[in-house]
Amino acid sequence: MSVRNLIPKVCLIVLILKAGISSGQEKMEVEGAITIKDAKTETPVQGTIRFNPKNNDFEGWNGLFWASLTGFQFTNIGSVVDVDGNTYPTVKIGNQEWMAENLRTTRYHDVSHSSIPLISNNISWVLTYSGAYCIYDTISSGYDAYLKERFGYLYNWYAVVDSRGLCPTGWHIPSSSDWNTLFNAVGGSSQAGGRLKESGLNHWNSPNYGATNSSGYTALPAGERFASTGSFLNIGIYSRWWSISLSNNEPLFFYVLSNDEFASGSTSDRRTGYPVRCLKN
Repeated sequence: MSVRNLIPKVCLIVLILKAGISSGQEKMEVEGAITIKDAKTETPVQGTIRFNPKNNDFEGWNGLFWASLTGFQFTNIGSVVDVDGNTYPTVKIGNQEWMAENLRTTRYHDVSHSSIPLISNNISWVLTYSGAYCIYDTISSGYDAYLKERFGYLYNWYAVVDSRGLCPTGWHIPSSSDWNTLFNAVGGSSQAGGRLKESGLNHWNSPNYGATNSSGYTALPAGERFASTGSFLNIGIYSRWWSISLSNNEPLFFYVLSNDEFASGSTSDRRTGYPVRCLKN
């Protein structure tokens, strides 16, 4: 997001102050520039405005959490490069550092940089019981071509657990415990989905309930590839990411939905194609 996109909302704050703010017998009038500093407490009076130097953003306390006043609450604190040379922004959430985009590597991170088979044919996908990836046809789904990169690629679970490694060196596929730590860091599973999802309806289907992306995770609705048919479905509706963990010998995935703000997990067939997010060691 450019600085130009931030100016209107920030200026709005200044203009309101210039016009004067009245509360009972109190009134404040401001001419010219103002300076807003960081708050002294993390849980102030509802309606408090602060400038947060940790993410270079104006925020307001809504009684539950600090909400961005500009729509740009987070700062990508770094980046990581995969074996194909793709660069991913990263974001720190709580004590974890996550990729802020879905993985799109076509090779494992072993010494030989072994290729991951790309499988386009539906029947071939269903009959594959080894590591593979595919690319959702975003153009036919009504999305721009560049979203193939933004949405990332879909991997079966065999690729996820391959000993050659999907994630860049120093990063790993998250466990179920890692996912639960993330959800807790953004307020618990009942509202984590809203704080992880990209806001608005540019990519998510309506209603994209509760979406604020206050975490900076920027979850996009990348859909999936069915294990039983090889069909691509549910782009725009939800995003599911693999974990490395099992439950009753079935692999676990974790997800967010367009029509709710919660985040949760469930099990799936190993042949299903889901996106992958990597977590720093």
